[in-house]
Amino acid sequence: ARTLTVNLRPHLIVERDEMRAAIDDEQVNIIDALPEAHYKGDFAMYGRPGHIPTATNVPSMSLIDESGRFRSSSELDALFETDRDKRTITYCGGGIAASADAFVMTRLGYEDVAVYTASLQEWATDPENPMVTGDGQEITAVDLSSQMLGDSEAYLSKHNQLTPRVQFKQANCKRLPWEDNTFD
Repeated sequence: ARTLTVNLRPHLIVERDEMRAAIDDEQVNIIDALPEAHYKGDFAMYGRPGHIPTATNVPSMSLIDESGRFRSSSELDALFETDRDKRTITYCGGGIAASADAFVMTRLGYEDVAVYTASLQEWATDPENPMVTGDGQEITAVDLSSQMLGDSEAYLSKHNQLTPRVQFKQANCKRLPWEDNTFD
C-alpha cells in the first residue's frame, strides 16, 4: 500500500480580508481574469460592473490560442506586466478563470501567486467592498437581477467573448461532448 502525504498550502488561497488589504499594498499585484468588457464596467455578471481597484486585466481567454491550447511562453509572458517579485492575487467570478491565470503565472516562474476563490460572487454583493469601472467611477449599488445576467450573456455573445462551454451549450446540445455525446 502507498501512503498519500497531504501538503496543505493555505497561502495559495486568499479570503476577502486579504483582498481588501491588497488594494492598498504596493507589494501586491491584483489581476482580474474576466473579459475586458466586464473589467471596464460595460456590463455586470456578478452584481456590479467593473473590477476591484488597482487590478489589471488579463482575461483567461487570452491565455489560449484559436486551437484552444495555451499560447507560447513568450506570448503568455507578454500578457503579464507585473513584478515577479511581488505577491500576485488573481480573481474572476468564482475562482475558475483566476485559477487559469494563476496556473500560467506559476508556469512562467512567478513564485507567490494566490487565487481569491470566492472572487466577485462574494465581493460584488457587499457594497462595502470597493469596485471601479474603466473610467475610475466607483460602483456601489448591488443589482443581482437575472436581467443583468441575461444582458451579460447577450453582450458577450455579440462580442464573441463567450467561453467555449457557453458557446457549445448555445449550439443546442443537451450535454457537453465528454458527458455522453447526446445532441439535439
